[in-house]
Amino acid sequence: MRKRTLLGDLTPSSNTVLEPLTQAIVSDLEDVTAHFGRFRVTEISLNESALGQFNNRPIIEASKLLADADLVIWDQDRKVTINNNLLHHNVDYTPYEGMEIRGWPEITISRGEVIWADGEVKAGPGRGELLICQLPAAVRPRAH
Repeated sequence: MRKRTLLGDLTPSSNTVLEPLTQAIVSDLEDVTAHFGRFRVTEISLNESALGQFNNRPIIEASKLLADADLVIWDQDRKVTINNNLLHHNVDYTPYEGMEIRGWPEITISRGEVIWADGEVKAGPGRGELLICQLPAAVRPRAH
C-alpha cells in the first residue's frame, strides 16, 4: 500500500494564486493532495490594523494542532536578499541572486519533525524521499 501525502496550507483569504498553483504542481503526483485553510482578511492596506491580520501567533498556534503535518511557517515581513547559500539546494547558482524580497520561511515541519529553523537545516543526511513526477500540465510546453 502506497503512503498518501496530504499537503496543508493556512493562507490569507486575499490570496487568489496559491491554491490553483499548488493544485497544478501536485496534479500529476499519485496519492498527493493539497488542502487549504483560509484565515479571514478584511482590509488590504499598510496600516497597523490591516497588517495585524497577518500576525504569526494564531497561525503558529493552529500549526501545533497539525503536529504530524508537513508545513512551512512564513514571516511575511522579513526582508531578504537572495543568494545561493540561503537556498539549501544542490546547484551552484540561482537566477534570483541579488533579488530583494519580503517574506521568508521561519520553520519547516515534516511529519511532525522540525527539519529547518533559525536559518539552519535540522534534519540529518538522507532525510526525505525523492518523488519523481512529470511536469504539471499547466507548465508543459505547448505543441504549435
